[in-house]
Amino acid sequence: MTARSPVKALAFAAALLPLVASATVVMQLSLEEMTARATVVVRGTVQGSKAIQVDGSIWTLTTLAVTERIKGAGTARITIKQPGGVVGGVRQTVSGTAVFTEGDDVVVFLEPSKEANVYLVQGLAAGRVSLEAINGEKSAVRHLDGLGFSRAGSQRVQRVENLERLGSVDGFLERLRALTKNTRGAQ
Repeated sequence: MTARSPVKALAFAAALLPLVASATVVMQLSLEEMTARATVVVRGTVQGSKAIQVDGSIWTLTTLAVTERIKGAGTARITIKQPGGVVGGVRQTVSGTAVFTEGDDVVVFLEPSKEANVYLVQGLAAGRVSLEAINGEKSAVRHLDGLGFSRAGSQRVQRVENLERLGSVDGFLERLRALTKNTRGAQ
């Protein structure tokens, strides 16, 4: 081994460090597992977001108009709470949170928060599926920027692609509806 090899190896490792350090690690769950664990699964249109500050932490509240309730009970509007945002020129960022833009058509896998009628996205960005046009076709996709996955019992972190295609919107929704039907029948 030459003297240059350890230097190259160290430089390569250092170049990868920011990629690993900037990711938030969440449990890797299949669609079946996400559906079973979520208290509420809905399809809806993003109405808007606002950031608030609570005890020194910044949170973003996103309002979703529910167009289809796939699992769980609730109202026609849902508030989703996520860490991070901008208040008074102060920005707090949490890598891997779901990004919501007004007008987006999304499916979200939710868990209740401590506040009444406010929900948390299960698995951060992994719990948000965007229903959007890709190459002229309406597709179900997950934008997983800033996330790494881990499996139960494993200490390995799996890097993920920034965009995960889940198939056509109709196929994805049909599969999801079948999963919730099977879940209800088993209970």
